[in-house]
Amino acid sequence: MFLVLLTILVFAGHINGEEEFSFRRVTLVSDADKFKAADGFKMIYHIVNSVIPTYERKEDFFEMFENSADVLQNYDFKVGIIDCSTVKDNECNEPKVNSKVFLYNGDEIWADVPLANMLDVDSVVSNALLIPLLDDFEIIYTRIERLEVVAPLQGFKNVIFGYLFAIGTNVHRVLLELAYIYKQQIQFMLTTTQRTISDLEQHPKDNSTMIWFFLCKDSSDTEPFGACPTVLYRGNVSFASLASAIKLVNGPKHYYLPENESSVPCNVSNCLYLFHSKENKADVENIAESVVTMYLGVVAVILVDVDSKHLNSYLYFTKTTPSAAISFAGQNGKTFMDTSFSKVSLMNFLQGYVAGSVVKQEPLIEEQEALEEFAYSVNDDEVSNVVYSNRDVEYDNIVTTLTDQTFADLEHSSQLTLVIFYLPYNPVYSALLQHLLEWKQKYGSFYPHLSVARFNCFDWTDVCEKQHIIHTPTLQLFGQKQGLSTSKTAINYTGALHATDVMAFLYLHHFNETVHLKEADIPSLLSGQFQGIANITSRCLLGLFSEDSEELRNFSRAAKENRGTALFTFLTGDAARKFAKKNGVNIPSVMAIRWSDLLQPISYLSPPITPETVSQFAETSKVEKFGELTPEILPYIHRLGKPLSIFFWKPSDTCESAFAEVKKVSQSVKSQDIVFTWLNLASKMSDHFQIQLFETYFQAPAVPALSMVYFSEHAVYNYEDGNFSEESVLEWMEKLREKRHEIKSSYDMEYSNWKPALKSINFLKDHPFMPLKETTTTTPMAGNGKKDSASYPQESTDISRHEEL
Repeated sequence: MFLVLLTILVFAGHINGEEEFSFRRVTLVSDADKFKAADGFKMIYHIVNSVIPTYERKEDFFEMFENSADVLQNYDFKVGIIDCSTVKDNECNEPKVNSKVFLYNGDEIWADVPLANMLDVDSVVSNALLIPLLDDFEIIYTRIERLEVVAPLQGFKNVIFGYLFAIGTNVHRVLLELAYIYKQQIQFMLTTTQRTISDLEQHPKDNSTMIWFFLCKDSSDTEPFGACPTVLYRGNVSFASLASAIKLVNGPKHYYLPENESSVPCNVSNCLYLFHSKENKADVENIAESVVTMYLGVVAVILVDVDSKHLNSYLYFTKTTPSAAISFAGQNGKTFMDTSFSKVSLMNFLQGYVAGSVVKQEPLIEEQEALEEFAYSVNDDEVSNVVYSNRDVEYDNIVTTLTDQTFADLEHSSQLTLVIFYLPYNPVYSALLQHLLEWKQKYGSFYPHLSVARFNCFDWTDVCEKQHIIHTPTLQLFGQKQGLSTSKTAINYTGALHATDVMAFLYLHHFNETVHLKEADIPSLLSGQFQGIANITSRCLLGLFSEDSEELRNFSRAAKENRGTALFTFLTGDAARKFAKKNGVNIPSVMAIRWSDLLQPISYLSPPITPETVSQFAETSKVEKFGELTPEILPYIHRLGKPLSIFFWKPSDTCESAFAEVKKVSQSVKSQDIVFTWLNLASKMSDHFQIQLFETYFQAPAVPALSMVYFSEHAVYNYEDGNFSEESVLEWMEKLREKRHEIKSSYDMEYSNWKPALKSINFLKDHPFMPLKETTTTTPMAGNGKKDSASYPQESTDISRHEEL
């Protein structure tokens, strides 16, 4: 717990190059291996060429790091700086090592935190303490996670649960420091999402900090899963106040004088004295219960028997009972309530001395304010945080950044390049880049030839004028690959704005509109290994035709119209006849092959084969028979105009048995008018989409569960019967089909009044040479005029992914 006081002088030329800086707590490391080999936790910053990113003055960083080390010494943390120009260390070889701070347990790296996330003492201490508290401090994002954390603590340990606008703030630091000290006595947990606290008392609608106590220690086994008595904390959010609150929460509900005189905590806690006689003791005890419920952790409730002969004279009370007085931790004397005693008057009396029910984040203590004027934390300001969250992160390793000169070469390039026209700080553009990053990390090494670039319309307005860019982000494909029937002009991308469809659009344009297969290509096509196609898209179309037939021409026209959405392949001649005979199909015919669909990997187009029927078949074939529901597939499901069945489950024997029964239902001829999907609540989907949806539909979420969604009626019906047999589920679906208008829906979807895309900079307005034309660069995905937010390459209103459901 104690670091040897060490003062080190850093001379000019070693770190700051200008003037010396004196460290007391930070070690200037001369032997990296020896420093890391010591027991305990370490935090190390590597300085390169005397440059510290994000800091104009290096002295500001040194001062902040020194003050952080002063705090962390209390938690067995050693803090050091390694100058890579003079000290050998493996981490010095990493790219942009001076943009990170490394956290070690022993000599093992447990985390590397971006320097941009360590802007002040609060954020540094918060990030550091997360390492020793990995098993004792839970950060959760959904109600289900909250219930799962709390459930094992029922009858065992109380919980302190905080809602913060952002991590890395002063309140986050306070909770972590308390967790380090009191982790054996109480479980700590926090969230930054509104949906996690939507069912709790007085949950905030804004960014106010709130703290609750879950009284699980004394809860019984009969309580529902993860449910404990909950009390909102109404005191100050500071280290001292919360430390006192933890002791009160884990102590008795109230104390009695003179019986508990030795254990009364009034020297360290605020105390409320309730004076009573033998006659009114029961009434005062009842009022005391209300005080404990309302102000748990804020005041210790002391019941004083004024008739006792053993009562010490220092209490100074009136003989009138009942009456009340309050004292404050660290202060002498008491303040008596001067009105007649009642529950209402007592609550009013208390309200004048304690914090309100919604607690704003406290400012930094004066000592820290003086030290940290140089480092303003964006987490403490909503506007700054939004700007920071949407900052233009370096994506040059994912997409090439173009200028007006490099852009001019694209049109005649032999390489196909997908260009994203954008404006900085556009949240849709930022989200798309993040999705592309995830896709590149997973599949980029398999497809190095796929080229994506970005063009900043804010810097090069003239280019965006010529390209008729009226909304951002807009995606266009450039290039003329030799041997392909590519367009001489840019091709607009009009699909959903997520990486899977975007990269499929780019990849599929490396093929001709239709691909004439040979017999030897069939095995690889059926397995998804043909040209690595299965990693890009989930399906392809295969046609069997006679040469020069009308059906082949219709298939080709549909392929041209839908190029970039699916791979259109066909067989003719002997190869088509052999395949048709082996699989029992006729010529002509068109089939969709879905490699990820385990129930129905091949589906067939019913005659006639026209450009319109092929196009419609190509779109509907994207939806699997009983596949996972994702935000990406939702627009295509919505356009089908059918009810949607969603089965919620987690890996367990009970859920897997129910899954098998619902799977049988999906194959029944009685349920072909329904789209069947499933959601695994244990999977790591983006933004916890599946859990958001589950918690929206069910008031008391428990798996397995089944919902039926009627989009046109904005209604959701939940399967209430716990018996997941094929017969029971089919009977329920038939009842919905015939009589649902007589049944109250389980959840009514909020109607979303979809509006046009947010206005962007109109680069064509008032241009003297290029009058603005009515140009549309996007097409609807939804069939009834209602659009899904994932379906348009335009800026959209701020609606969560699950709200369309």
